[in-house]
Amino acid sequence: MEVTQFTSNVPSWLRKHLAAIRRADTVEAGRKGGGEWITPQAYFRDNRGGRSVWVDDAQCQFGAAALEAKRVHLAGIVDREDAEMVRVAKELTTLKRQAAQVVKSLDGHKAAEELARRAVEFADAQAKFPGLKQARVAAGTRWSTLDGQLTEANRNEQRLESEYKEASRALTQAEQKLQQSELECQRQRQASAEKVKDSNQVRSRLPARWRTPERLVELRAEFTNAQQAKLRQQAVQRELDAGTWVTDDTVQERCSLMKIRVDDQALSVEDAKARNASAGEAVGNARGKYIEVLRATARRYRRTIVELGELAGVTVEAEPPHLDNDDTTLAQAGLHVKFNFDGKAAIGLNDGEASGGQQVMKSLILLVGLLKDEETPGGFVFIDEPFAHLDVRNIQLVSHFLRSTRAQYLLTTPITHNVEVFEPAEIMLVTSTKVAGERWAPPIAVVQRRLDGDARKAA
Repeated sequence: MEVTQFTSNVPSWLRKHLAAIRRADTVEAGRKGGGEWITPQAYFRDNRGGRSVWVDDAQCQFGAAALEAKRVHLAGIVDREDAEMVRVAKELTTLKRQAAQVVKSLDGHKAAEELARRAVEFADAQAKFPGLKQARVAAGTRWSTLDGQLTEANRNEQRLESEYKEASRALTQAEQKLQQSELECQRQRQASAEKVKDSNQVRSRLPARWRTPERLVELRAEFTNAQQAKLRQQAVQRELDAGTWVTDDTVQERCSLMKIRVDDQALSVEDAKARNASAGEAVGNARGKYIEVLRATARRYRRTIVELGELAGVTVEAEPPHLDNDDTTLAQAGLHVKFNFDGKAAIGLNDGEASGGQQVMKSLILLVGLLKDEETPGGFVFIDEPFAHLDVRNIQLVSHFLRSTRAQYLLTTPITHNVEVFEPAEIMLVTSTKVAGERWAPPIAVVQRRLDGDARKAA
């Protein structure tokens, strides 16, 4: 069934019979497997024994496969007949060639009779053959020598003719260039004469002090070449043509007054530079003192957060910032703080490894540290719901820390049954929302923790 495909319905017994037959690649493989089997070469084995069930393509009777098999079979017959005709044609060609050879053999018998009649003539030719052969060899050698000399002569003739043409062309080009050079020299000579004439005329109109050797040296140093001087002249001429010039006779007097004012302003500028230098020095000194204050503040803040960490049971590590009198260094300076909660690895402020309680503790240490110094125990802090999302243990740790800081703080928290939330508070204000239909919200309830004797005395 694995190699059979039906295009229409067949009896069930035929399907069962074909399904019971196993396909084997070789006879040995079929014998090892047992049962009914058949090979690709149509060797079939069942309980009655083995036999070949091969059917030639031409014997197929039904269906499109039978027609295709017959077509292939007939095409094979045609191919074999064509091959046979080719073989017969080759044999016919061979027989014709053999017949031609037989005819030539018969002609050879006639040539033998001719040789016999002309034997004396052939003997005389045979006697003369060595001399003629030697003469032919000599003539061939001579001909080869002369042919080589002729070839070399033709090659030399071609080379000389090419060189002659090249020399003639170069000579013609040289004559043309010479004529062009002569014409160009004449034009340049005339142009130079015109320039010399114009230069002499311009020179004669210049003041005598402009034509001294010293002034000429200064002009060469200022303009480098004539083109630069010409460009400067054109720029001055454009300024003269487009500018607005004073024609008052008192312009020179006013110019002198302006020079005096410019000199006075120059002195004022020098004084301002001196004052600016002094102010810059003062600013530098003030900046240095400010940096010292920053260093002291950073050291005090570092010491404060370390102490607060000890109150919270947390090891705080703070690397002091690098502060120099430099804008870039000051802009990049910062206090790097790390916290160690469990004695294992220190974590930074924004590390995602910290729990919710640890994050709150870090923030409170840094916040209270900003408000605490030698004179102020911790300042006043407003904290919005610090116990949100914390478990009971972390609420206890945060409450203990707040009470240990001696800071004043205001906490907000929703109403809860967890009394640990209210542990750090001494006074609690309970607010409620306005009830529907009422004009006012309920009054604020005040709850104050009862203090023992020692705590009351301390208060």
